[in-house]
Amino acid sequence: MIISIDIGNGYVKAVNERSKMLHFPTALKEKNDDDIVFNKNANYIIKIDDSDFFVGDIAIVKGADRSWKAGREFNKNTYYYIALCSHILSGDSEDITICLGLPFSYFIGLNKGKALVEELENKEMRTEYGGKRKSLKIKKVSVYCQGIGAYMCNLFDNKGKLLPNAPNLIKSLVIDIGFRTVDVVGFEKINGQFELKTGFSLEHMGITNSLSQIVKNISKFTDFNINEIEYAIKDNDSKLSYTFGEIDLKAYEEKAYSQLAEMIMSEVARRLAGDLNKYNNIFITGGGAAKIEKYIKNSFDQIKLQDDPIFANAKGYIVLEQMS
Repeated sequence: MIISIDIGNGYVKAVNERSKMLHFPTALKEKNDDDIVFNKNANYIIKIDDSDFFVGDIAIVKGADRSWKAGREFNKNTYYYIALCSHILSGDSEDITICLGLPFSYFIGLNKGKALVEELENKEMRTEYGGKRKSLKIKKVSVYCQGIGAYMCNLFDNKGKLLPNAPNLIKSLVIDIGFRTVDVVGFEKINGQFELKTGFSLEHMGITNSLSQIVKNISKFTDFNINEIEYAIKDNDSKLSYTFGEIDLKAYEEKAYSQLAEMIMSEVARRLAGDLNKYNNIFITGGGAAKIEKYIKNSFDQIKLQDDPIFANAKGYIVLEQMS
């Protein structure tokens, strides 16, 4: 079974070759014996090897930290996210192939994930979740580049078959707006085939930039963190309750998303040195794309929101694996 896992700074997105998907916050906390849990079926409480973990939303409630380690290092909890996704998405398979993604700059700087491949290949995992125990073996690990996965998702279906409109989309620019980084890849058409022309990362320009700005702008009311702001936007119609009433975050979002869109596109235009206008196909994708689409379109109306932007990279890694 091929399982593609896009472990972002904000969310984990996973899909298997049969198109079954998972999506949860990138948060993990080890479960202690004295932890009280009322919802025994909460997503996700899982045993991995000999330890119990809270993963996702329940991990945040229990005090997990969502931040990554400083520097260009893999998320220290990568193995545990892989174990959870593999348990749920492996079906009846015991041997699995794992596809992972890295920001463009990390992919180049970390030798295409060589260390992660060496660490994880042939690793055996013992998991227990939802009343079912599994013993799984990672037979193969492939590491791909964020943005390129999304590009491939525009050209091929999940079986690797060329999509009808693919020839018209070969020359494309993809702007992948994640939680912390933005990855940009541009492909050129050569003799009817695709070839990577440019690629770079804009670090600290992801959607967390906007959330941090909102936190700063409402600090006069009381101290909130990014998780609290995000949950209010996502689950409570952008309404944030506190001791003295309720804060409507919509105006703060409008300002923060507009500023981020301008910052991203200004930097993309600067990096491409005039080549931006040479692309008829410009796609924005990733978990932050839908939030700032309308603000980017104010200046670049030819930009399109990619279909299924949250899972586009993960789906594309499966295409790349089938082509390898």
